[in-house]
Amino acid sequence: MTLRIFGEGLDALIFASHLSQNNIEFQWIVTNDRIGGYFRGSRNCFGTPIDIGMVLLEPNSYSSSQLPLSVYQGEWAQNARPYLNASYKTAKKLMGATKRVEVYNQDRSFNSSPDHFISDRLNSFKKNENSLITEQLKENIKWLEKNSQWHPRNKNLEIKLFDSLTIPEYYARIYGDEFYEIFFRSYLENLLGEAVNRLSVSAHRRAWLPLYWPETLIKFIESDDGKEPLFEPIFEKPGYGSVAAWVKTIETEIASSGKAKMIKLEDLEPSEFDYFKSKTDFAFIDENKIAKNSKNKFKASGPYVDLRIIHFCGQIESSEVVFLKDNDYGCFRFTTSQGDENQGGFTLEFGARSSKFTDEELVEISQDFYKELDFRAGCGGKVFKSKFHLNTADDGLKSQNIYDAYNSYTFHHSKNMSINDNIVRGAWASEIIGNDNV
Repeated sequence: MTLRIFGEGLDALIFASHLSQNNIEFQWIVTNDRIGGYFRGSRNCFGTPIDIGMVLLEPNSYSSSQLPLSVYQGEWAQNARPYLNASYKTAKKLMGATKRVEVYNQDRSFNSSPDHFISDRLNSFKKNENSLITEQLKENIKWLEKNSQWHPRNKNLEIKLFDSLTIPEYYARIYGDEFYEIFFRSYLENLLGEAVNRLSVSAHRRAWLPLYWPETLIKFIESDDGKEPLFEPIFEKPGYGSVAAWVKTIETEIASSGKAKMIKLEDLEPSEFDYFKSKTDFAFIDENKIAKNSKNKFKASGPYVDLRIIHFCGQIESSEVVFLKDNDYGCFRFTTSQGDENQGGFTLEFGARSSKFTDEELVEISQDFYKELDFRAGCGGKVFKSKFHLNTADDGLKSQNIYDAYNSYTFHHSKNMSINDNIVRGAWASEIIGNDNV
């Protein structure tokens, strides 16, 4: 029976690379030409592949006990952490050396502080001398003792509650208005605009926001030793300089191997596939996107916020992500990406608050911004369009831990788009094929 891959995401790409390297012929059934999906990125002014926005490798198991991929049953998000060590071992065979990415916060005066958005660096809160923050945290801790269903520890248990609350409502309730105002409001409004009042707190990580226990915060703020009580995650990029460049390299290698027969899903008749019930069908795709009549098209679901990303080529010596807590321009984050021989660039992201500006005005604003940072661009800037999806119905964290699987081989509900989920699924399939010698 012919081995088939459905889907064109990073997970399918990793698996396809494994097959081609092991001289295995296969059919690759795709819905479009964007192999690698979101992680394919785009091209900068000089034609070099670049990531659109912040795309980072996250090889953080958070001290969870590690398991072999042979027992993987489709877990995702934090439930997939036990498989990360084995999965990244497979992925790094493809990408080679990686580079550490530093993450910071920055205010309008370009003063940097430890990042509290994705790196769990609590020192950012320690530096603040506002006593009202401490008072409000203590009061809210007392309130949580009587209203434990609101506590962050219960976000996966009290699903209806956390779905019904917006991020501003929840943050102000358990951390205090002052805490939210200083550390999160400006960033969220830059990114989401009015949509900040529509995004539920259950989707907080979709906006790169942490959900700390108030007890942890107050304990650290009042401690004298300055030691951070939380695990500090590591973020990396491939040695290629970007995930997009890595994706392009793998795609080229697969094409040159001659082992993949590419087929468009829309060119298949419904009778030509049996809905993934074969041991040799690997379907890395949301089943809901595949109509029973394959001639039908499907569209990405909404609602969403339009984003614009401005990229400048240039020679830089480091890779870093900086969250802008407060900025007149309406931007919410910028990223530097070091490529081969220090040829990388800056990417500045603009959210909903910048909608009043034209693309040309945003390029001019970005040019002024980079001059303030003393960055010398090698091009005039290029505008990319993106979307920030607000819908949360398919959020893996709110569902059961196991995907549906046929014959323990095919997972066909690939809804979570994190890079770790893609790497785990791709590595798992490679492991299965290696064990069974298909």
